[in-house]
Amino acid sequence: MARSKKPTKGNKRSAKVAKRKAKKNREDHPQNCLPDGLAPFELLTNMPADFKRQMLESMFGDEMADELLSTLPQDDPESEAIYDETTERLLDRVDAARTIVTRRERLREVVEHNPNCIEGWTWLAELQDRPEEAISFYEQAAAAAKRELPDFDEYVGHFWEVHETRPYISVLFQLFDCQKAANLTDEAIETARDILRLNPNDNTGIRHHLLPLLLECQRHDEAEALLKTYENDAFPEWSWGKLLLTVQLQRSEKERLRLLKQAHKDNPHVIDYLLGRRPMPIDPPDFIEVAGESGAIACVATLRRAWLTTPGSISWLRQVAGDAKLLKLVDKTDLVSEFADSPFAPLVGDMLPHDLPPHPEPVWTAGIYEFPPVHREGSKRKKKAWAMYIIAQSGPINIEMCEKKPKAVDLWEWIEQTMQTGDVPGRPEAIEFPQSGIYRQLTRKSFLTGIRLSVCETPPPLDDLFAPIARKLDWEGRGGTFTDDEILALPQDATDVWECDLEQLDQQLRDDQGELRRACSVLVASARDELVLTHDLIVKEPDELTLLCALTQAMLIPLVGEPHRPGEVLVRHDDDRLILLDCLAAWNINVRVSSEMEILDDMRQELSGVLQKGDQQGLSSIPHLTNDDQAAFYEAASRFYLSQPWRRLLEDDVIRIDCETHGPDPLFVLVMGQSGIQTGLSFYRDRHVIHKLFAGEEADAIREITGYSLTFEEEGALPGPDLDTIVQFGWPIATPEAYPTAFRIDAGPEFVQPDRVEIQMLTAVLRGVQELSASKSDEVTLSQGDVTVRCARDGSGRGPSVG
Repeated sequence: MARSKKPTKGNKRSAKVAKRKAKKNREDHPQNCLPDGLAPFELLTNMPADFKRQMLESMFGDEMADELLSTLPQDDPESEAIYDETTERLLDRVDAARTIVTRRERLREVVEHNPNCIEGWTWLAELQDRPEEAISFYEQAAAAAKRELPDFDEYVGHFWEVHETRPYISVLFQLFDCQKAANLTDEAIETARDILRLNPNDNTGIRHHLLPLLLECQRHDEAEALLKTYENDAFPEWSWGKLLLTVQLQRSEKERLRLLKQAHKDNPHVIDYLLGRRPMPIDPPDFIEVAGESGAIACVATLRRAWLTTPGSISWLRQVAGDAKLLKLVDKTDLVSEFADSPFAPLVGDMLPHDLPPHPEPVWTAGIYEFPPVHREGSKRKKKAWAMYIIAQSGPINIEMCEKKPKAVDLWEWIEQTMQTGDVPGRPEAIEFPQSGIYRQLTRKSFLTGIRLSVCETPPPLDDLFAPIARKLDWEGRGGTFTDDEILALPQDATDVWECDLEQLDQQLRDDQGELRRACSVLVASARDELVLTHDLIVKEPDELTLLCALTQAMLIPLVGEPHRPGEVLVRHDDDRLILLDCLAAWNINVRVSSEMEILDDMRQELSGVLQKGDQQGLSSIPHLTNDDQAAFYEAASRFYLSQPWRRLLEDDVIRIDCETHGPDPLFVLVMGQSGIQTGLSFYRDRHVIHKLFAGEEADAIREITGYSLTFEEEGALPGPDLDTIVQFGWPIATPEAYPTAFRIDAGPEFVQPDRVEIQMLTAVLRGVQELSASKSDEVTLSQGDVTVRCARDGSGRGPSVG
C-alpha cells in the first residue's frame, strides 16, 4: 500500500515542477505523449477515474481492471503548489526568452537564486548541445529533488507510489537516458539499478531499457537475475530479451526454439522489424498495444542494438524465421476493431501512416480466391490453395498465394501492407469486396482508416485471372510429371522459336533450410512474340532434367498464352543440346545451339539488377584491385567491427579525413551503430549536410549527399564472387552479420562501385577511426598502399566545427 503524507511546501514545489515539465513536453512534442520506456498504464495516471475504468475493463475485463486500478497512484488533491514569487518571476522570464543564449543566462539566474528549482536544472540540461555536457545538470536536478524529500529513506522501496517522490525518479530517468546517449554504459546501468532499488514495482519501465544494456555488455548473470525478478512481465521486450540471452549463452537449439515460439506468440510483429523486413518508423507510436505493431516497434527500438552486436544472432533468427510451422503462427485479436466504438478510439487513431499519398487507382477490389483442389503426388488426398488479391481497373495490383485459408483480418493486414510497401504505395478512396461476409467483418476498418468499404456489385472474372496459376498448381500436384502423349496432344506452331537457358547468378538466395546458395536462373522465352513463358529461380544444384522440366512447363502451363509446342528451341551450350535432343526429337521439335539470345539476355540483366544491391559488382570485380588490397580491407573491417567504436563515439561525433590522393577537399565521417539499425561508416564531402541531418532537414540533406558508405551486412548482401574469394583465401569476417560492403555515393543519391584507390582509402580510414575511438588522441595518420590518410576529431555534427 502506498504511503501518504501531507505535502510540505517543498514537496508542493516539486509537484509544480513535474506538472510544468509535463505541460511543456506535451506542447513541444505532442507526438511523444507516451515517453520512451513508460508502460502504457502510466498514460492512465492523469485520466479521469471513469475513463480509466472504462478503458481497462474493455481491454482486460472487470476483475483485472480492479487489480490494475489499485496499482495506479491516486490523485493528490493537495499537490498544487508554487515556487516562491521570485523563482516564479525568473521562470516566467525564461519562458519569454527568444534565444537559447538568453534562456541559458536566465536559467542560471534561476538556479543561483533557488538551487532547489528542479525545473531550472533540467531545462539547462536540455539546452546543452552534447549529452555529456548535460549530465552534470541532471545530477544537480537529482540532488535538488532529493533535498525536497526530507524523509527520503522512508520512501525507499515504494517510490512513485507517493506523489512527491516522482520528480526524483523522473530526473533519474532523464539522467539515465543522457548517460546512455553519451555511451557511459556502466554509469547508466548503475542509475537504472538505483531506480529499481527505489521503486521495485518499476512503474516507469526502466527495466526494459536496463535489460538491453546488460545484454550488450554481456553481463549475463545480471541479465538473468533481472529477467527472473520480473518473470511475469508481459511486454515483448522480456520474451525477446530472454531469447537473446539464450542465444548469447549458446544454449541448446531446443531451448532457443522453445523461447522463439513463445516470443513470437507474445508479439509476432517483432521478427519482421528485427530482421529489417519492415522499416522502423521515424516517430515513436503514440499508443502502445502490447501484442500489436506498436508494441513491436517499441520492443525493437530498445533491443535491436543488443541483437545486432551479438555474433550470429540475426543470422540464426533469419534462418529459422522462414519456417511457419516452427513458429506456429497464432491468430491475434484485432484490438483496434474493439476500440472502434469506444470513447478512446482517438487514442488508437488511424493505423496507417498519415502521409500516405492517394493511390493512382482510386477503387480497389479485394478478396480471397479458392483454387480447385488438386491431387497430391503419391497421395489420394487433394491439396487446397488460396490467394489474396487486389485488382483495379488497370489490372492486378497485388496477389499472394496462401497454403491455408486466410481470414478477413489477414486479408486486411495484407491490404495495409500493400498500401505502404507496394510497387506504387498509396491509399485508395474505396475498397470493394465480392464476398459480403468479408465486408461485414471489415466494415469497422472504414471508421479507422477513412477508406470507404462496400460490397462489389459486379464480381470480377477471377477464373480467367487465376487460370495460369491453377494450371501450375495442378502441375506441381502431379510432381511435374507428364507423358509423351500429353506433349504430342498439344498443338504445334512451327513458326515459334523459343530461347531456353540456365545460368548461375552471382547473387545468393536462401534455400528451404535457410542456407545461402548460389541462385540459378531458368528462363524460356518466345523470340517471335518476345514473351517470357517460364521463369524460375532455383537455389539448388541444377541437374540434367532442369532445362527439360522448364521446357515442358512452358509448353503445358505457359505464363502467358495458350499451351502449345514450338517449332524450334535454341540453347546456348552444346551439352544442353545433347541432353534435350532425344526428347525434343520425339516431340517433333528441332533444337540447335545459338550464342545470341536477346530476349533472355535482357531479362537476365533486369533480374540481376533487382537482386543486386544498387550497382555494386563487388570487390573482386574492381579493376587492378589486388588480393593484398582485398585482404587488407577485410582485415581492417573485421578489426573495426570487433572493436565496436560506436560504443565509444557518439552519433554526432565528426571525424575529418584528409587524403591528398582523394583530392584537396576533406571528407567528414560519422560512425554508425549507436541506434542498432546499421553499423559502419558514413562519409560526407560537405559538412553542412551533416548539420542538416541533425537539424531534422533530412529531405534536403539526402538530395545533397555525396561521399561514401561502408556498411556491415549479412552474407547474402555480397555478390557470389566476393564470397568465393573470401572462402578461397580465408579472409576474416568478424561475425555472420559483418560482411563489409562499400559504395561511392554521387548526387542523387546514386550508388557507384569504388575504384582501387578509394578502397585503399576506406581501408586506412577503418584503421584510423578504430585507433581514434580506442585512444584519447585527437588525430592519427596511416598509410595503405599508395594512399596516406589523416584522421582527426572534428567536433559535433550538430553545429560548427570546433577544431
